[in-house]
Amino acid sequence: MAEAPLVTIARRPTYVVSERIAVALTHATDDIAQITGAAGGKIVRVKRIVIAKPSADLVNFSLSKRSAANTGGTPTTPAKVPLDSRSAAASAVAQGYTAVPNSGAAVGTIYGPFKVLTTDVLTIEWADDDEEAPTLTTAAEALALVTDTAATVSYTIVWTEYTPPVKKLSPN
Repeated sequence: MAEAPLVTIARRPTYVVSERIAVALTHATDDIAQITGAAGGKIVRVKRIVIAKPSADLVNFSLSKRSAANTGGTPTTPAKVPLDSRSAAASAVAQGYTAVPNSGAAVGTIYGPFKVLTTDVLTIEWADDDEEAPTLTTAAEALALVTDTAATVSYTIVWTEYTPPVKKLSPN
């Protein structure tokens, strides 16, 4: 009896940023963190976002897709950690803000608003490969974490990056 062929499943490189930041707001709602897409044709797919135990209740927390990234503010640059040490360095840019930025052009709210209490851990996950996850296809696009409450907030963003295969045209 012949043995079944060995099937190797290629996993996409996966990265994570995580930090606790103190956020001072200047508008009714402001971005507290964002992840922007990558240049060079890479696709950035957000898989999970976690907001944990803010120092004050976040009355309206939401995720907003942007067609342009934020500018200004005082961004932080948390370490982009690959889950597999053999992965290349991440191309996407993830930033938190201790002083709010000028928000990029909004495409719209994709999740929320939610109330996140000081005892809560909110996890938003797109785990099913058949389900579309927030996807950033250019370096200009961004996914922003938005709130209306000044607080110290812990957040985590997990994403994958890949370059789609080039389709070869058949000479017909």
